[in-house]
Amino acid sequence: MKSFAEVIPDLPSCSELSESTEITSKSSLEVSVHSTVPEVAQTEAQWFHEAKSLNEQLRAAYVKASFRHMSFLDISHRELTDHLLQCDLSIASKHISSSEQEPLLLPEVFANLNSVMCVEGEAGSGKTVFLKKIAFLWASGCCPLLSRFQLVFYLSLSSTRLNQGLANIVCDQLLKTEGSVTELSLMNTIQQLKNQVLFLLDDYSEMCAIPQVIQKLILKNHSSRTCLLIAVRTNRARDIRRHLDTILEIKAFPFYNTIYLLRTLFSDNIIGLVEFMVFFGRNKDLQGIYKTPLFVAAVCAYWLQNPSGLSFDEMAVFKSYVKCLSLMHRSTAVSFCGELALKGYFSSRFEFSDSDLSEAGVDEDEDLVMCLMSKFTAQRLRPVYRFLNPTFQEFLAGMRLIELLDSDTQEDQDLGLYYLKKINSSFMVIGLYDRFLKCAFIHPSTKAGPKVVSHLLQLVDNKETLENIPENDYMKQHLETSLTMHLFEALWQFSPKAYFSLASKKILALALKIAYQSNTVAACSPFISQFLQGRTLSINELKAQYFFDYPESLLLLRSVHISINEPKKTPELFFSGLERCFDRSQVPTTDEDYAANFERMDEFDQNLAEKQENIKRFLNSQLRVPLLVGLSSGYWKLSPKPCKIPLLEVQVANVGSADQDMLTFLKAVFPVSQRINLHLTHSGGFLESIHPVLELNKASVTKCSISHFELSTAEQELLLTLPALESLEVSGTTQLQGISACILDDYSDVKFIFSFLALGGQKFLNT
Repeated sequence: MKSFAEVIPDLPSCSELSESTEITSKSSLEVSVHSTVPEVAQTEAQWFHEAKSLNEQLRAAYVKASFRHMSFLDISHRELTDHLLQCDLSIASKHISSSEQEPLLLPEVFANLNSVMCVEGEAGSGKTVFLKKIAFLWASGCCPLLSRFQLVFYLSLSSTRLNQGLANIVCDQLLKTEGSVTELSLMNTIQQLKNQVLFLLDDYSEMCAIPQVIQKLILKNHSSRTCLLIAVRTNRARDIRRHLDTILEIKAFPFYNTIYLLRTLFSDNIIGLVEFMVFFGRNKDLQGIYKTPLFVAAVCAYWLQNPSGLSFDEMAVFKSYVKCLSLMHRSTAVSFCGELALKGYFSSRFEFSDSDLSEAGVDEDEDLVMCLMSKFTAQRLRPVYRFLNPTFQEFLAGMRLIELLDSDTQEDQDLGLYYLKKINSSFMVIGLYDRFLKCAFIHPSTKAGPKVVSHLLQLVDNKETLENIPENDYMKQHLETSLTMHLFEALWQFSPKAYFSLASKKILALALKIAYQSNTVAACSPFISQFLQGRTLSINELKAQYFFDYPESLLLLRSVHISINEPKKTPELFFSGLERCFDRSQVPTTDEDYAANFERMDEFDQNLAEKQENIKRFLNSQLRVPLLVGLSSGYWKLSPKPCKIPLLEVQVANVGSADQDMLTFLKAVFPVSQRINLHLTHSGGFLESIHPVLELNKASVTKCSISHFELSTAEQELLLTLPALESLEVSGTTQLQGISACILDDYSDVKFIFSFLALGGQKFLNT
């Protein structure tokens, strides 16, 4: 929707409003009286004085902060609703006899207000904001398009009683003084002003649930000729449809409004705002979750409650949204909707019928249900229901699964286990259901944690269930999930060993996260210990909090693996040689004005070399950062270390020599390892560069593998100083004869296997 900021000026401040409302109320009503009934105006008829007084009272009521304030998700932040009134709404219009929709700017909506119209939208889409905005703009006098209305009544139909009169409703909701307006005088004023009276009727549900006086305004509008704008939930305008002329529909809340509101309300948190914009700039598909002002209010609630450690993912927003809705409505509808979501999620269903809702115990007419689902009837024989989006269905499904597993009844627990066991392979855990499991344990749980952790860890080594990779409609709606699944599938087909290593790492991380989020680490510990028995973990996995709390679990491992790699050098580009190919016989002349647009080839070469060096320096720093970061948490925070790593496997490739950061890292890791195995490839000079570290830990080095590089004299001598060396493997080098002689002379007791392979591939020696 296009912005209407140029058409309607910024809303005035309260101090400006107090002055402008008096002037507006006097001048507008006097013009009305003179133009419509001059003879009555000249005699200062009673209705005129009453209308004038009512005009002033209504304007004063609409500019009060208490009127502008709306309780969104139990948020008392008044600035939120003030700024919501200034946001754009995306509105489309269609005539009652046509299905074609036309997008409208707000000024066009104001200009076309006449007879009986309704504004449709989902729960929380901004219908109340829209009606209150109209009332506020009228009262402020800053919108000429609304000045034709002499009286504007904003009435909430959910706060009325069937037997209430119109004057009583107006006094209760707007004037706050009983008896200040009588039924007779009010009806007389409305009859005199006719289409200069605008009723903004909020919270319409059905005709039989509203006062008779309001019914009469709708059904007999042809006689009163007042203007009515009725806010109604989508697809609930059936019983007033024949009285309508135009239907306005509120579309999805523009995402730039979310940015505007957060920037205005949290201007002191610039870093958080920048991170928020970057996150949703990279994940544009997630912008759709902020489809209503109600969701934006949920974000604000979350930011207010968590000023530090913000999370921008949709699950944090959904949790805040559902939590606050539950507080507002106090209903079991969330659980019933969760049951429907869970059943649909595991059967790849995202559309539901009336019978599906009834079977799950969901009442479509309940307000809370319509805050969670949308109803679609257009061009359908039967209505179809969907959750606000597939990710929201996934969230509710996860929440319901935890409720079932945490239940005190055996029937619920069995149902929860039935759904859990549908996740029957490591492929499904790390691909299709990874986010589902993560979002499930956003909710607190006591009984579910051990059940889920035990089930997941048992799937790691199960190869049978990987034969048939499942298809799921959810993948079609989430491109990122689909791509991830295809990558895992390709890895499984081309390198099963690499796949199982990755799956083991991811499932262990997920299991530990679930154990801690559910506060059931102690109960999950036996399952985790059984899983760790005889496994090899990467060094980074030791930074998990579990290894700080249970350091003795390291003794169950076979080994811990470190991989130190540097990328192979890419060919550098040099363009200076191109100058020899240029024809210098006719050097082109360049106009002085355009000379700055050209660059000499030697200067270009120099700039390119500098950029390549910067890129190389950055890549090298990125490769080593994870090593140092890994020493800042988990097991590495323990001092002293109560348990040592049984076996440390160090794999080094394409590294010339260790820098200071690498030495610092190895100095921290080597002393806490009982045995150390070194595997070096294309890494000449590395052994010599880590000599200070090896000297301190030489009794722990039991194996050394050297491939495709020449050992220096210093490195050969260094190998001879390792007293615990049991195995030395050398391949892809021409130095083998000299090395073998030294080894055989110095190690006469032969407590190791020494094997070498010459470049020709013919010579072997075993001792």
